[in-house]
Amino acid sequence: MGKSKGIKRRFLSMVKFKSHTKKDTENEFYELVKHTLLKDDNFKSKVAIIENLREMTNSVLHYYKGDLLDELPGLVDFSVFLKLTPNQVRAVSELKKVARNNPFKVSSDGSAIYVHPGLESRLKNSGSKERNDEIDEKIDELLENVDGTEGVKAKFFINMLRLCESAGGKLLVFGQFLLPLKFLVGLTVKTKGWSVGKQIFMITGDHDNDERELAMYRFNNSSEFRVFFGSIKACGEGISLLGLPES
Repeated sequence: MGKSKGIKRRFLSMVKFKSHTKKDTENEFYELVKHTLLKDDNFKSKVAIIENLREMTNSVLHYYKGDLLDELPGLVDFSVFLKLTPNQVRAVSELKKVARNNPFKVSSDGSAIYVHPGLESRLKNSGSKERNDEIDEKIDELLENVDGTEGVKAKFFINMLRLCESAGGKLLVFGQFLLPLKFLVGLTVKTKGWSVGKQIFMITGDHDNDERELAMYRFNNSSEFRVFFGSIKACGEGISLLGLPES
């Protein structure tokens, strides 16, 4: 208590604002703090007030310095901008014209075209009530007839997969829409000859809790896994991927 009173007296001696309330009251102290932080033009005064408040409350409050993530080795966050192929540029341009009044369609269909331009025909011929196995069959047919790396994102994904494999690392792939993820799964199977449930793991909104738990268990305990695919909504919470190495 004595320490707090000393800090309070120090604070009152620092500020120039004069309150209309009676001196040495609690209201005067709160009013001075508020006025200094909101209206004082002296930045150093604001810093001094914050430091004094922290000193007063350090026995009951923990202050996060914001640098804990710096202690994690190898944590890097950056963006990669890819140049679309001519076929992708054409497909995206056509999509924006057809669906110019439907931003969601531009976003959802565009996410597939950015992965591979061959998915444009798949989008035009798709039905709203298609089963997952029907979607998988059509993706397999598409992969048989086109170059899987023709799309800029598909090519980038394959290069990342090869890089991780050569370095002994693992790859996590998250996406908002299902079709691009399923295409990348099929592309991985075709390119690497891997199997879903062995080297490849996937969690989407179509999986129930038991299937999610089983996928996470295999992912965390399998020495053979190489790549994990997950939809953002399905993996937004309740997902523990401890099997991913730091590398």
